[in-house]
Amino acid sequence: MSQFLKQIVNLYELLNTGISISEALTYVFDTFRKHIPFDRIGITLLENDGSIYAYEVRTNHSPVLDEGYSEKLCKTSLNSIVKMKKHRIINDYKEYLKHHPKSAPTKLMVSEGIMSSLACPLVVNSICIGVLLFSCRRKDRYNESHAAMAKIISSNMAIILERNLLVDDLILSSVTGLAKLV
Repeated sequence: MSQFLKQIVNLYELLNTGISISEALTYVFDTFRKHIPFDRIGITLLENDGSIYAYEVRTNHSPVLDEGYSEKLCKTSLNSIVKMKKHRIINDYKEYLKHHPKSAPTKLMVSEGIMSSLACPLVVNSICIGVLLFSCRRKDRYNESHAAMAKIISSNMAIILERNLLVDDLILSSVTGLAKLV
C-alpha cells in the first residue's frame, strides 16, 4: 500500500475516533507535506450572511491572513470554487494579484510570502460548506496530481467538519434549552 494511501486510512480512522477539526488539520499539516507541497494549510467556512471566514490555519511561519479573517464570498476567488464545487490552482500569486488588484485576501497572502495555492471545496451532502486551502511560498508548485490527492483529503475533512459542527449545534441547543428552563 502506498504511503499516501496509508496516511489517508489513518485520517479516516481518526475521523471515527471523534477527532476535532483542529487535531485533524494538524495531522494533515504534519503528514501530507510529503505528497502535496505546502507551507500553510487553512480551512475557510461559509457563513449564512454570504461571507467566508478563516476557521483554522496551520503554517510553519507567522500568518498574515489568520484565523477569524472574514470577507464577503462574492469578493473572493473562492466564490467560483464554492459554486462549481471544483478545485482551483493558482501557481503565481503575484501575477494573479496583477489581474485582481482589489482582492484583499490575495494581497494578504502575497504579503505573507505565499506564491501558489491549491483550493478544494469541502462538500457535504452536495453542499459546499467551505474550502480547504494548501498554500506554498514557492510558485508553480501545484498540478492535477496534487489536486487529486487534495480532493481525497478534503472529502475526509468535510466529514470531520460536519460531525464537529453538528455536535457544536447540539451542545448549543441543549444549553439554550436548559437556559430557557431556568
